[in-house]
Amino acid sequence: MSHRSIVFVSLLSLVMMILAVILGSGLIDVPETPTSPEDPVIPPIPEEYPFDNEIPDGFTLDLERNVLSAEDTVTWHVFDMYHTFMQDRYTEYSGYEVTSDHLDLSPGGYSITVGDDEFEVRIAGDVERTFSWKYRLDDSVQTVSVTISIPMEDLMEACDSNRIWNDRMISTHTYMPFTSLPELVVVDDTVRSLESALKMEYIRVGGDVEDRQGYADFLASFVQLAVKYPSTVSGKSFDYYVWGSDEYWCVPLETLYHGIGDCEDTSALLCALYLVAGYDAAMGGHSGHVFAGVVIDDFQERVLVDYSYYKLSYAYGITGFDVSGNPVFGDTLYRSVETIRGQLPVGYLAGGNSNLDKKTFWGYAGFYPVSG
Repeated sequence: MSHRSIVFVSLLSLVMMILAVILGSGLIDVPETPTSPEDPVIPPIPEEYPFDNEIPDGFTLDLERNVLSAEDTVTWHVFDMYHTFMQDRYTEYSGYEVTSDHLDLSPGGYSITVGDDEFEVRIAGDVERTFSWKYRLDDSVQTVSVTISIPMEDLMEACDSNRIWNDRMISTHTYMPFTSLPELVVVDDTVRSLESALKMEYIRVGGDVEDRQGYADFLASFVQLAVKYPSTVSGKSFDYYVWGSDEYWCVPLETLYHGIGDCEDTSALLCALYLVAGYDAAMGGHSGHVFAGVVIDDFQERVLVDYSYYKLSYAYGITGFDVSGNPVFGDTLYRSVETIRGQLPVGYLAGGNSNLDKKTFWGYAGFYPVSG
């Protein structure tokens, strides 16, 4: 061996010895042995993710891209757990199918079936809802529109909890009592952001929020005109279209998510908006109908041209019951607000006060104050 070769080998040995010392000291991180192609690569779960999804073997869930993947091409049957019960007036919702090696999911909750595997997946994130309607302001008609974001984790929590509440109410009562109506009025961040958006729209079209009766009319128009009344299903109640139940009382977030609600649903939503806007509010009821109530100082009668059947309606709120079961009235006077009959101003109700302060199948008719 030449002298140059001996020097080169000696230098190479010295370098290898130095590297061994450095690696042994931990100064350089040594990458772990890569997984074999057969081992699934599971994407990391984002920190503080609100749902604990349990995914069967053979599938991976990428929560950064909201993609559910399989090892091969499969047929996914996807059932949106927060869809309306009916697809349309005549067809019950049954989900949809996708044939692919992956499934793109939007924020929501899903029941997934692939072959013999059945599991649930909940995806966090916001969904947007836009509401538009025509509002009559003085002698003009204005197009009004608001867009809100609903966090799916909030919607799921509200809906899951309220389904339990409704089941309990139905199982323990032969009816849904008026005394339980205030429990529907839930104020959350979505309701607060909605009221803020409505206020800006009211100002934009020329309204004055200092006109408390005028602004109360505008807030009422949102539930009257922008929220749809449930479609009829032959032989079923209005609640059946959305919930598959003869009777279901919604909290505001559920009504906003679907954009659909009957009288008690829209009344609860309007009461929540009134509370955020600084009004005193109450849930009202008489035989077969629920409506909202609001306190308006210096109330002024309106001229009703298209709604002559509706009369002035007001009553003091029911604050409790005496030992004989008769209502005890407070000193707060509430004005009735219809929530499902077109743009009807505050203070009017079909039949006026004739149906208030009477005992009905659902309890005493009247106003039940809410606190949110």
